[in-house]
Amino acid sequence: MYHAENAALRFVNSIEDDGKTRDINAFRDMAGLLRLVGDPALSQARAVPLAELLSFREALFAVLSSIASGKSPDPSYDAAVRAAIAASLARANLSLSSDGLRLGPGPSSTQTDVLALSAYALLTSEDVPRLSECHRCTRLFIDRGRGKGRRWCDMARCGNRSKAESFRARKRAAGDSVR
Repeated sequence: MYHAENAALRFVNSIEDDGKTRDINAFRDMAGLLRLVGDPALSQARAVPLAELLSFREALFAVLSSIASGKSPDPSYDAAVRAAIAASLARANLSLSSDGLRLGPGPSSTQTDVLALSAYALLTSEDVPRLSECHRCTRLFIDRGRGKGRRWCDMARCGNRSKAESFRARKRAAGDSVR
């Protein structure tokens, strides 16, 4: 399974389908989603219905996908993500440490708040310009390469398939048989 360093990205990428449909979840239940996202704060936060989390996931995906493609987000998704972030900030815990100010879920935070705070951290980081969407599926990733050349979420997952398809297409165009 593809690994992203940010819980919000792991959450947005919690789909299993290989195309652009986002129809198949990579988990069966809430426990599976919590394991997949891997943020301990999610298990400690107040539970919300899975449908609410999935609705937030798709709104967040729409906003992040728009940012990755350099487009303006759909206003309804943008408003939903902004509202979730604002609510999470209102319930957040602020603490000072030797690293500076830390923002984390407060005692009354929900699972949506935890994910919204992670999205806030991503959206306010210097990684935003490096946010990309896989050309083959809908997974998002931070392109840490020197150029802006990475096109796939993972070479083993989508890059290999894309290269194989390209190879077969070139062979067909040249009239060669493909095995």
